[in-house]
Amino acid sequence: MKKENNSLNELLCGIEKPGRYTGGELNAIIKEQASFRMAISFPDLYEVGMSNAGIQVLYARVNAIEGAACERVFAAAPDLEKRLRDMGTRLFTLETRTPLSELDAVGFNLSHELLYTNVLQIIDLGGIPLLRAERGEGDPLVLAGGECASNPAPMSDFIDAFFAGDGEEGIAEIVSALMEAKAAGLSRGERLARLSVIEGIFIPGLDGARARKRVYRGTAPAGPEKPVCRTSASPRSAPPSISPAVAAISAPSATPASTTSRTAPSIRHACATPCSARWTPPATASSRSRRSR
Repeated sequence: MKKENNSLNELLCGIEKPGRYTGGELNAIIKEQASFRMAISFPDLYEVGMSNAGIQVLYARVNAIEGAACERVFAAAPDLEKRLRDMGTRLFTLETRTPLSELDAVGFNLSHELLYTNVLQIIDLGGIPLLRAERGEGDPLVLAGGECASNPAPMSDFIDAFFAGDGEEGIAEIVSALMEAKAAGLSRGERLARLSVIEGIFIPGLDGARARKRVYRGTAPAGPEKPVCRTSASPRSAPPSISPAVAAISAPSATPASTTSRTAPSIRHACATPCSARWTPPATASSRSRRSR
């Protein structure tokens, strides 16, 4: 059930940087009506996750599929995590504020191992059982890709299906297979079996499960011209091009803007000057003695 504005205001009152959790950015895709709804996550704070290009590409690819909606969710900062647990509220998506437990699937980008605990936080706060063995028919499938999917063992107790390789083509096949399985009324196990035939998919616990890393071999650039899309989209109208979503919060700069503006011209000037013209050979003993005389 979508979270109403009044309850959202109550949840975020006093929370640091509430824009992390409100959504509504320019060019975000919102599909109120969709037969299949999933969330995709770079499991870190909003500022970090929104800068991930892979999430932007996959977000656009899924939303270009008729009847499919892909939304975003990121890790909760400690203050919101405590508030969610105190209020008994489940973590929700940015676009339609749907609790994660009510989705059809949740996908994670495992770029490095330090994100593993964040994945568990998002799953737990979203109302999804942590262990895959404890999930039932009404729970969403938890998927994972990215660099760390090449070694699925550390997270195999928590992830239902891993995708190894480039997801530009694979994500469309995964979503299409899950949409067909949902329309056919297949069970959770049957849906996973349907996914297992897709190149790059590894299903933990499946007898004889093996996966071959998938490599994107498209003749055109894999990513859209600009990540993410527009503010509203009908499930029957996929956008031909992608417009950037403007992040509600900017990541802090390591260098103050004033310092950057002063140093940039000098850096460019130095780089444009040949090293031989700027390098002075060190003085030798003989040259020092000549100067002294």
